[in-house]
Amino acid sequence: MAFGLSQDWEIHSAGGSTGNAFIASHSQEKIFIKRNTSPFLAALSAEGITPKLLWTKRMPNGDVITAQQWVAGTTLTAEQMNGPKTAALLAKVHSSNLLKGMLEKMGGSFVTADQMLVQLEQTLPDQLRYLPSIIKGITWLEDHTLQVPVTEYRVCHGDLNKKNWLETVNDTLFLVDWDQAILTDPAYDLTTVLINYVPRSSWTRWLADYGQQLDTDLIGRIRWYSILQEIISIIQQTTNLTNLREEMSRLDQLIDR
Repeated sequence: MAFGLSQDWEIHSAGGSTGNAFIASHSQEKIFIKRNTSPFLAALSAEGITPKLLWTKRMPNGDVITAQQWVAGTTLTAEQMNGPKTAALLAKVHSSNLLKGMLEKMGGSFVTADQMLVQLEQTLPDQLRYLPSIIKGITWLEDHTLQVPVTEYRVCHGDLNKKNWLETVNDTLFLVDWDQAILTDPAYDLTTVLINYVPRSSWTRWLADYGQQLDTDLIGRIRWYSILQEIISIIQQTTNLTNLREEMSRLDQLIDR
C-alpha cells in the first residue's frame, strides 16, 4: 500500500527535481500527491491559490503525504504572463494576512536585501568571482543597498517562472511549487515577472492590474533585484558557456541602464 492508498491505485512520478511529486489514478479518479511538503500548503489551498488540499497523512516512516485535487490545465506561455490574471493572483498572494501569519508560525524569517546579497557572495563560485561583469554587479549592489521597512514585507513565492503558473480548462489560475517561499519585499517577486515577461512599456498597465503605481522607489527596487537575480541566474548557468555569455551580456545591460 503506497502512500496509504490501496493497491487499486496506480502511482507515477510527476517529475520535478526533488522526486517527491506523484500522480495517483484509480478508475476515473486522479489526485496529485506530494511527499513531505510544507504545512503552508493548507493556507495556500484555503486561499484558492493552489488546487484544493484533499487530505494529509503521516506515514509510519515519518513521511507526511499530502493529496491535492487534480486539475487539467497547462502552464502559462511567456505572452500569457503579461496579463491581468497573473497580476491579480500575485496581488492576492502578497496581500494575504493568512499566508503571512502561517509562514511566520512555521518559523519563516524576514529575508532582507542585505541578507540576500551576503548569501549571493557566499555562494559565488571561484570561476565567476573575478569576472569583470560579476565584480561590477556585486559592487553596484553594495553601493545601492536597499532599505525597505520589514513592516512592508509579505509572503513571496520566490520562483515565478512561467512553469509554476497553471491555468485550468475552466480558466482558473493557480500558482504552484512553493518550496522557495519567503517573507521579503514583494518587489522581489514583481521583478521576476516584470523583467522576464512584461515589456517595459507595459509595466504601468500590469502594475495597475496588480494594484500599485510605478514610481521612482519601485523602479529602484526592481533594478536592484533584477541585478541580484541575474547574477543568481549566471551562477546556475556556469556549465553552459553559450547561455553564460548571454547572461553576462544581460547583466551588463541591467547595470548600465
